[in-house]
Amino acid sequence: MLSIYSELLKPRIYRLSGAGFRKAGIKTGTFLNSCNDFIKSSQSRVRYAKIRYANALNLTYLQKHIKFQYSCGPVNTILSTLSFLTTGQIEVNSEMKPANCIGCNELPCSDISKNGYLVPAVDLDPGKVKAIMISEAPPENPKNYFYAPGAPFYLQTTIHAFHDAGMPVNSMQEILDLGFYLTTAIKCPKTQYGVSAATIKNCSAILEKELALFPNIEVYVLMGDVAIKAFNYLSKSQTGKNTIPAGSTYKIRKNQFYYQDRRVFPSYVQTGQNYLIEKSKREMIAEDLAEAIKIIR
Repeated sequence: MLSIYSELLKPRIYRLSGAGFRKAGIKTGTFLNSCNDFIKSSQSRVRYAKIRYANALNLTYLQKHIKFQYSCGPVNTILSTLSFLTTGQIEVNSEMKPANCIGCNELPCSDISKNGYLVPAVDLDPGKVKAIMISEAPPENPKNYFYAPGAPFYLQTTIHAFHDAGMPVNSMQEILDLGFYLTTAIKCPKTQYGVSAATIKNCSAILEKELALFPNIEVYVLMGDVAIKAFNYLSKSQTGKNTIPAGSTYKIRKNQFYYQDRRVFPSYVQTGQNYLIEKSKREMIAEDLAEAIKIIR
């Protein structure tokens, strides 16, 4: 099977463009608006260039020989907008890296460490993610980040939280297999204990794009005040109102909150040393996680 990508990194890998079709031995012909619609509707940067030319004979060739791969955007959208082809004959690689899909070009915030900017760079199938756990900020040392190799501290305390909730996971991959994706509300490490409202608002725009990568979400778990504030910023930009009302988390957490028909749990930070010593908060995190797991299973 011929694989066509935009990066010309290997022999016999070509762009999906007029030149690429010709090099692959496919005749160029009629402009396909449906392909452009696919690019726009997925709101994604794909690893292959826009499909520009094809005719009826080429479509038959495409059905049999082309493997499509994308780097961002919901796979369900991609499959539905590729309906002009017989999708049963096409192999779709549905994995993506969130870090390839979102970013902060300006880094305008002043109370964060810009050199520590981090977005998950893990390969995953966005369609399999059912729950997103949003923590506060990346660690100062990237070796402690959730997706770092070995036994990063952020992951170890998160694994503890899942164990407390009755899920005996032991690795980041097992958490992903459960249907959970882990990220942070702000994308750079803090330089002091708190973080400004301006920084949270700036990062909420990135978080909003990140959450949009996952089409099948049923639950958001907001780990701490920064995550709650960031989520409220993006919620207000979309709906005109906050999802989580003002008030102490322990007073409001027993209520049920929804954003776009998806359950939202306000909870507490599960990363850092405080998680290990604040028993009452640890118990509440376990309760929130257990309820979230029930919804997606």
